[in-house]
Amino acid sequence: WRIQDVRKMLNMTSDPEADVWFKSRSVLIGSISEVDLATFMVSFNTIVLNAFDNSKNSAFWSDRGIRMISIELNNYRPVDLRTAATLQSMIRGTVQRINDLQKQRSSNDVMKEKLEADIMLESNQTLLIEQQA
Repeated sequence: WRIQDVRKMLNMTSDPEADVWFKSRSVLIGSISEVDLATFMVSFNTIVLNAFDNSKNSAFWSDRGIRMISIELNNYRPVDLRTAATLQSMIRGTVQRINDLQKQRSSNDVMKEKLEADIMLESNQTLLIEQQA
């Protein structure tokens, strides 16, 4: 945020930083509360950007002589235990899938190297047989 009009700001509030923080938080919570958890997890960046776009020209800011430049969501915390458990389960599942993919890639790399070595061995054996004949 940026101060556009110091006089307006001082006439409206004694704590502009807190006003910006609380209003920004309110805007984000309002936008996030309109979607389910799965949608939030997949597209929270879009949700935050849309919330900012929808509120940046609000009279709230201009009344305080403030211009909003950007808004960020840098962390979030679930409000109930069920949601927290769901998030933890999703995180564990994602980590497990990543680990399984890495194991599979390693196994594929080993099998590829073995196959290439077997092909080279067969080629050398064929070459040897042809030279001996």
